[in-house]
Parts: sequence; C-alpha cells; structure tokens
Amino acid sequence: MKGAKIAKTLLEQLNCKQEFIRKVCEIIKIHHSHPNNPSLSFQILHDSDKLVMFSYEEFSHYNSTPNFDWNHIITLIYSDKIKKLSKEFLKKRKLNNI
Repeated sequence: MKGAKIAKTLLEQLNCKQEFIRKVCEIIKIHHSHPNNPSLSFQILHDSDKLVMFSYEEFSHYNSTPNFDWNHIITLIYSDKIKKLSKEFLKKRKLNNI
C-alpha cells in the first residue's frame, strides 16, 4: 500500500494521466500475489520482482532464511524464459557459494 501511494505521488508530479496512475498503482498493490490470468504488465513486474531475488546482491539474504524454498519461487514465475534464467542463476549461486 505504501509503494502505491509513493508511486501515485511521483506519477502525479510527472503529470501522468489518471488512468495510467490507477493501473500502475493497482499492479503495485497486488504484485506479491499470484493471480490467474494477470495482465502482461503485472506478469512483467511480478517476474522481475522474483528474478531480483536471484541477483548477487539479494541472493544471500534469501538463501540464509531458514527453510527458504527456491524451487517454490521458481514455480511462481509466469514466464518460462524467466523460470529458465532463474534456474541458471540458482545453479551458479549455489556452485559459487554466493
């Protein structure tokens, strides 16, 4: 909810149209959920949010969380291409112990 309010303020300052602001804020509000048949815009944001978890900067944080399930995170990704990339990142991070 906080992120949507921040986005709304910033987008209004940029003079974006209200319909665009509404759509962006709605995606931000629900981007941690996993709806069936979401819009392409939602899928891109959601998958990006999951993909960043595999990044060098964030991997160790999640990997050190007890019982964290990387395979579950991969199943939540909509795009097959991003799923494949996530699996490659996961393998690389585990091999390099990063």
